[in-house]
Amino acid sequence: RRRSTNFLPMHNREDNGKSAKLALTIGKMYEEMGMAQKSIDLFDEALAVWECDPGRKHKEKIGGFTLEEINSFTVQDLEHIVNLLIAKGRVNGTFQVSQSS
Repeated sequence: RRRSTNFLPMHNREDNGKSAKLALTIGKMYEEMGMAQKSIDLFDEALAVWECDPGRKHKEKIGGFTLEEINSFTVQDLEHIVNLLIAKGRVNGTFQVSQSS
């Protein structure tokens, strides 16, 4: 059985989900206006709310998160995180392609 530490209180989790959805909407608008870096920065800021391990600075990270953070994620947290990472990757890929053209 996996031991889970919940770093985030439930009300913060709900707010994080709302923030993630808003970031995806606004980030898409930035992308459509050709402001790829602003979109990427917004996605990074939205992802940062799940960086809640107080000792994270000195720990190994997997996909930008410590093992303790990953173990504390709910299914909903993971859905939001994956959606943000996909959007960030899409914009980053588009941005890299347009830069090399």
